[in-house]
Amino acid sequence: MITQVGETNSTRLVFRVLIVQSALVMIMADVLTWFLVIVGTIVVLNSYWLAAVSLWPGLVDACAARYRQAGRVTLTGAIAIIPCLIVVMLLRNSHHPVGNAVSIIAIGMLLVIGMAGSAGLAQRIGQGLVSPRDEGQPWRRVLRGGIVFAFTMLLPFVGWFVVLPWALVSGVGAVTLAWSSSRRAARHSAPASQTSATEKPASPLLESGGVPSAQSK
Repeated sequence: MITQVGETNSTRLVFRVLIVQSALVMIMADVLTWFLVIVGTIVVLNSYWLAAVSLWPGLVDACAARYRQAGRVTLTGAIAIIPCLIVVMLLRNSHHPVGNAVSIIAIGMLLVIGMAGSAGLAQRIGQGLVSPRDEGQPWRRVLRGGIVFAFTMLLPFVGWFVVLPWALVSGVGAVTLAWSSSRRAARHSAPASQTSATEKPASPLLESGGVPSAQSK
């Protein structure tokens, strides 16, 4: 009887040890999973922002300037995105392969535009974190600001459902405003160039201010 009780207690002890070990393994697995998710998110976001500043440096500079008016950028992005999302939903509900393909392409383009525009915000944050190495390597502003900005997106609920969507929406708005301002600048520069061309003297003699002399005749 005593031996049976001892075997029962030892069996329970073994089960408890196994349960504790499995729980520790699950906790470590969860911690490792979340760690990899966080590191992957930071790496992916900064890769997009660095790619944007390397491919379109002028666009990123223009977007960074537009973020001085954060409210206008956000409103413009919402106005630009809402019709696109409505069209995407209609295409998805059509249950047609072409519609599904077009909706996927449209969503991908919106994400790329949003990431390219939000690179301006990362650069603007990096400009506040001044470093003497920025003059020779200006992309470091985007890297520093991108790391800080990516960490703000990791806060549960607020970062996931407020900061990250706002970054994409405002990025689309920044690109839209930068593109529209560049179009207006090109439209205003065209008449100026035409005016300067019409004011240019047609004759090289008039341009030089000289009059044909008798010897030249």
